[in-house]
Amino acid sequence: MGAELDKKVVAKTLRKVGVLLELAGENPFKARAFDRAARAVETWDGSFAELATASAGGQVEGIGKGIAADLAELAASGRLGVLDDLEASFPAGLTDLLDISGLGPKTVRKLYEELGVTNIDALESACLDGRIAKLPRMGEKSVANILAGITHLRSYSGRFHLHTALDVATGVAAALAPFAERIEIAGSLRRRRETVKDIDLLAATSDVTRLADAFTSLPGVTRVTGKGETKCSVILGSGMACDLRMVDASVFGAALAHFTGSADHNVAMRRRAKSMGMKLSEYGLEREDGTRIPCPDERDAFEALGLAVIPPELREDLGEIDAAQSGALPALVESGELRGVLHAHTQYSDGTASIADMAAAARDLGFAYLGLADHSQSSTVAGGLKPDAVRRQHAEIDEFNAAHEFRVLKGIESDIRKDGSLDYDDDVLASFDFVIASVHSHFQMSRNDMTARVIRAARNPFTTMLGHPTGRLLLRREPYEIDMDAVVEACAESGCAIEINANPYRLDLDWRLVKKAIGLGVCIAICPDAHSTQQLAYSGFGVDIARKGWARSSDVLNTLDAEEFLTFAGARRNS
Repeated sequence: MGAELDKKVVAKTLRKVGVLLELAGENPFKARAFDRAARAVETWDGSFAELATASAGGQVEGIGKGIAADLAELAASGRLGVLDDLEASFPAGLTDLLDISGLGPKTVRKLYEELGVTNIDALESACLDGRIAKLPRMGEKSVANILAGITHLRSYSGRFHLHTALDVATGVAAALAPFAERIEIAGSLRRRRETVKDIDLLAATSDVTRLADAFTSLPGVTRVTGKGETKCSVILGSGMACDLRMVDASVFGAALAHFTGSADHNVAMRRRAKSMGMKLSEYGLEREDGTRIPCPDERDAFEALGLAVIPPELREDLGEIDAAQSGALPALVESGELRGVLHAHTQYSDGTASIADMAAAARDLGFAYLGLADHSQSSTVAGGLKPDAVRRQHAEIDEFNAAHEFRVLKGIESDIRKDGSLDYDDDVLASFDFVIASVHSHFQMSRNDMTARVIRAARNPFTTMLGHPTGRLLLRREPYEIDMDAVVEACAESGCAIEINANPYRLDLDWRLVKKAIGLGVCIAICPDAHSTQQLAYSGFGVDIARKGWARSSDVLNTLDAEEFLTFAGARRNS
């Protein structure tokens, strides 16, 4: 049973135990132990069964005897008694409150104990009738934030992160490949939208019945919601809806173009087809007399419409059709063009791996250098580096670089203080090869104050780039109030770069702002914000967002080699 458990599921289970322990008012150190164990599970290279065995022998750092016993129980039965007991101790619906941005376990417990709030509807009522505002340390601002969080949660209910949907869609497509002549992911997922509501697949087949039967009987299907000659729809175990469209191979290209574009893009494409005496639809490309134009590949459909092939990421009706007609489409950045990683954490702060391990993993992924950026001293929760720790880390980096051809750069993710200053004195800042300036606190500042705060940091010559500039957590936390147009313009004036934080739960900078930034000449850095060796691979999601924002290789800072990047950072310091 244990070998069949997915490590992601195990880690999520452990984190849930930690959160519920906090909700129950248990010792916070006990709750944090489960979070540490979850990280150890996520970074374990072998199977969960092997991890459970190693934990029992005390061989896994971050997992003590008590949690090792819990893992053994999970491996043996697939259940965790401590979790079952905790869940049973709370009213149904109470834990749903933890999904609301800004509500932590302590606040939820307070609302439950003092007001009897046990679900989201009751929470909303308590906000609207004034009971929450009367509680100590709450007030009207807290009420407004809670109501906004409820609205946000309801708005994004049923949506999924890009990486989650992509994993599922890739697995379904692979399972169906033996039953189709060709199968592709389509829709918003192919356009690499940050979150998606469902999965769209398009298949070419001459045996619709065989393919439809294979699709609707997949192991992950929990419910079949439709089954016809051209379309089948199912609900998967994750709750995600998945549609499969089935067409003849001769029209596959035109159908793929149709099922990939956004609604606005498709309206513009149909308008263009009509102006040329053609009709473009899910059934293919036809002439006015109804004769079908063979389009087995997308290129055939675009060529028939007098267009260069538009990369899927760009199909949002933001000028891509005119660019395709005039030959002005950009050559978008490719993952293989990234030379280095510029935002990675180690055990010096809140990362899970050593400098050597992170460097080896980056090298194995094909990168030529690794820019470490552990948290700065103000991030006490994340184990931010005091100046003496900075010196120790730099000494270790020097020692590593002297012994290896692969290069590690000395960076820091400096907190942007409330007044916009950075987190160290200038002499410490000058010791770094580069500085990422990020907001990690005081999210509730006014729009004007937050904008001024970030702009001051962007103008600081020690700031190489801004990190996760809007602070958003997809499906969890809205961006803080900030005028990003003004920030981007300030970066263009000062020469400060902006990060695309490639963590799939952030994907921040938004792709629309990427387009604006590169239009003003701002350099973009694609950074995984990796806290483990596995998370270095997040860079690929950042490339997706960069491409969606029309970025070319020349727009991306870490397509430079190490020396060229250091020249850029040095020029900023001397500006």
